[in-house]
Amino acid sequence: MRFNEHELYFLAIKCKPDLEAKFWHRPPQGMIRQEGYRERLVRLKCNFLFYIRTNEFGHCLEPLGALCLERCIIQQEPRSDKGYVFSICYPGETDRKHYLACSTAQQCEHWMSMLKCSNYERLTTTLNILQTKLARVRKGPAGRSPLLKRRSELLQEDGHKTSQQQQNQQFLQPNPPVQTNPEPSGPAEGVLIDFS
Repeated sequence: MRFNEHELYFLAIKCKPDLEAKFWHRPPQGMIRQEGYRERLVRLKCNFLFYIRTNEFGHCLEPLGALCLERCIIQQEPRSDKGYVFSICYPGETDRKHYLACSTAQQCEHWMSMLKCSNYERLTTTLNILQTKLARVRKGPAGRSPLLKRRSELLQEDGHKTSQQQQNQQFLQPNPPVQTNPEPSGPAEGVLIDFS
């Protein structure tokens, strides 16, 4: 997979994230010099999870890393030095886990379920299932979509008359009387007419 650094930066900082929270993050052992948990702003956008360094006011300083959530393993860590922790790793690299510590059990469960649902394979599978269901609904019992009714059927259900019914009523009504006006039909006094 190839990534453009500028596009990733744009996704991490400039785009509105799908989900965002502050977590305590611990990268894999030996990845950086400082080991242990550090508070990071974590953003989920599409199938990328970004962890970002912030200042004391909560403003984003710089993205420190991004995890592509394709074919990754997301699991809760039962034994950890923080309260509610889950980890992210890739198959074959189980010793290189990213740990994220949450403040509550509900937050931990919510983030784990969102991360598991945000990979491309899962999204395309969901799209295919919804397209299949929509195709079944469109066919209906008579082979015609129950969602697509003719305009005349909708108007009749709402109590409106169709254009054909309106035309029929116009022929049945007598013509309105013609009014004759003995005064000239020019402009009234005091009205300015501009011909330019």
